[in-house]
Amino acid sequence: MKQNMDDATRQTRDRREHAQDFLTANPSAHSVGIDGTTYDCNGYERTRNMTHVTDTPYAAAGLNSYRYAGRYGWIMIGAKDAADALQEAARSTDDPITLARLEAYKNGRYCPATLGD
Repeated sequence: MKQNMDDATRQTRDRREHAQDFLTANPSAHSVGIDGTTYDCNGYERTRNMTHVTDTPYAAAGLNSYRYAGRYGWIMIGAKDAADALQEAARSTDDPITLARLEAYKNGRYCPATLGD
């Protein structure tokens, strides 16, 4: 088991080093690994349709997706309504909770929440 983990770690490191070497030699080019994988400037693998996880809804079925602007980033929340989402946000941070920092996922994007949501 440990041998397999070491091999996987080594392969990942080799791919990352190859991408960094390629970008050093060709700074204006996109880095494509030996296997056709695209890498960013830090040597990390990229996907074609990359979307930040906090821009997508993650609520379980039957709940609405909300996100609250916390001290260190977005707090992702699944709740019945905005009031419920504020209660869930209060469980995740000790900062004062305000409606102004809550966003609801509607029509394919996050927008400011209202208590009627």
